[in-house]
Amino acid sequence: MTFLNPAVLIGLLATSIPVVLHLLNLRKLKQVEFSTLIFLKELQKTKIRRIKLKQLLLLLIRILIIIFLVLAFSRPTLKEATFGTNSTAKTSAVIIIDNTFSMSLVTEKGSLLNRSKVIAKNLLSNLKEGDDVSIISVGNLNQKKFLPTTNLSEAQKQIDDIEISEISFTTNQALIEAAKIFYQSKNFNKEIFLLTDCQKSRLFNSEEELSNFGKIFSNNTRLFMIDLSNDGFANLGIEDFLPENQIFELGKEISFTATIKNYSSDNSSNNVISLFVNGKRNAQKNISLNGSETKNVNLETTLQDTGLVKFSVELED
Repeated sequence: MTFLNPAVLIGLLATSIPVVLHLLNLRKLKQVEFSTLIFLKELQKTKIRRIKLKQLLLLLIRILIIIFLVLAFSRPTLKEATFGTNSTAKTSAVIIIDNTFSMSLVTEKGSLLNRSKVIAKNLLSNLKEGDDVSIISVGNLNQKKFLPTTNLSEAQKQIDDIEISEISFTTNQALIEAAKIFYQSKNFNKEIFLLTDCQKSRLFNSEEELSNFGKIFSNNTRLFMIDLSNDGFANLGIEDFLPENQIFELGKEISFTATIKNYSSDNSSNNVISLFVNGKRNAQKNISLNGSETKNVNLETTLQDTGLVKFSVELED
C-alpha cells in the first residue's frame, strides 16, 4: 500500500492531544472522612469507576477519529506490478528502446529492434485512462524532444518510426532523459521499461559518467529491464572504413583499414571480411575477436579501373 499524500501522515501526531488533555483533566478527589458515611463512600467508588470507564472510551473514540481523518486525507492506494492498474493513482511510463547498431542483429524471431517494438506495443495495451507514456529511442537523444502522451495511436506511431541509428548514445543517458520527464510529471506512479540487448559498451561510456539514480529518481519510480540479448550469435559490426592512400594510381597497390567491433560478450572466430571494388570482391581476410573487442583490419588490392570507382567492405555470415 502507498499513499498519494504521505506528508499528511504527520498528522497522526495529533493523536497525542486527547491523551494530554485526558491527563490534565485527571483530578485527585479530596478525601473527607466521616465515620457514619461508609455507604456513601462505597457508592462514590462505584460512580468513579464508571466515570473513568466513560472517560477512557471517549479518549479512544477521539484518537480513532483523528487517525481515520489523517488516513482519509493521505489517500491510501494499492499498487500492482505493472503500470495501468485499477488503482486511482495515475502512472507516467517511459519506454526506452535501444536502437543502436547492435539491435539490428537478426535472429529466428526477427531483428532485435523489431522484437523490442512488439514488446513496447504490448506494454501500451496496459495503459489506463489518465496514464501517460513517453517513447525514448537511445540513438536519437540529440535529435528530438521526448514528450509524454495519453494518445495510444500516437505512441504506437512513435514506436513504428524508430529505426536503427548510426549515432550511439548510452542507456545511462536515456535514463537521465527519463528523469527529466518524470520531474515534470504530476502522476504518482512512475515506471521505466528498458528494452535493450544489454551490450556493455552501450550501458555507459565510463564509470565516472554513471549517474546516482537514487538522487534523480523518487522512491516511487520503478525500473523494468527487458534483456533481448541472444547468446551464441555473432554480433559484429563495421565501425569505420578509411583509405590509407592519399593518391590513387592505375595499376598501383591501394590499401584500406576497416575497424571491426564485436558487440556481443562472446568470442567470435573465423569471420570473413571482404573488400569490394565496383561490386566485385578483390580481397578478403579472416578475423577473430574476443567479446567486446575492436580490431583494425588492413585490406589491399590493385587499382585496375579508371573513372568513378566505388569501394565497399562487408562482413559475411
